[in-house]
Amino acid sequence: MATIIAITNRKGGVGKTATTTNLGAALARSGYATLLVDMDAQYSLTRSLRVTAPAAGNVYGVLAKGETLQPVHVYDNLDVAAATPDLAYCEISLAKQEGGKYQLKAALGGVASKYDFILVDTPPALGFLTINALTAADYAIIPLQPEYLALQGLADALLNIRSVQEGLNHGLKIGGVLLTRYDRRLVLSRKAKKSVEQYLQEFGEGALLDTEIRNNIVVAEAPALGQDVLTYAPDSKAAADYATLAQEVATKLKKM
Repeated sequence: MATIIAITNRKGGVGKTATTTNLGAALARSGYATLLVDMDAQYSLTRSLRVTAPAAGNVYGVLAKGETLQPVHVYDNLDVAAATPDLAYCEISLAKQEGGKYQLKAALGGVASKYDFILVDTPPALGFLTINALTAADYAIIPLQPEYLALQGLADALLNIRSVQEGLNHGLKIGGVLLTRYDRRLVLSRKAKKSVEQYLQEFGEGALLDTEIRNNIVVAEAPALGQDVLTYAPDSKAAADYATLAQEVATKLKKM
């Protein structure tokens, strides 16, 4: 049965889609059958891998119409549950449905036995799409850039997770906080890391992942060619970082 991980943060531009895509690619290359689910109405994950969403069984059809999920095969061990622009209208549809907060959980239940990991890319907002992802997930990973507003984004994300833990998904755990675009040479990066560590200790739940995703231009370049970083630049620092992250996530979550 798959381990389901929601990649979440209410702040935009912190690397949610890049984390979902490249962590998923690294897990797939490690031999884990992996499904990526695009829950963002901007459908950036779908576009970044140049996946063509099926006419039926895409994420919008599953959530709004009750269709059966039809993942798209990308390469060995990696599939994508693709999104379309229609997903932007799904918030209203889910709000009107009885059990609208559990639609993704129900849909993934039909395919979970085929995968080792399911990673869900979420939008930068606490709407029904994000709630669906957190309600379906076993773990939440919070990507975070080490910058001035990092703590505010982290605080919002942790409160969102706690609200879902208390009301909808008592089994949801924080899998860790992931620093992205990290540059240990910069004082700002080191100070932000220390502040995040202190905040997590005070919050009483969650911890920084050991792996840091170093700042590397290939992370931004790869989607332009419809590729993940490990395909586009296999010898890059970013590819090495995501491979290390995959090992950490697989090992850590098994222990948890």
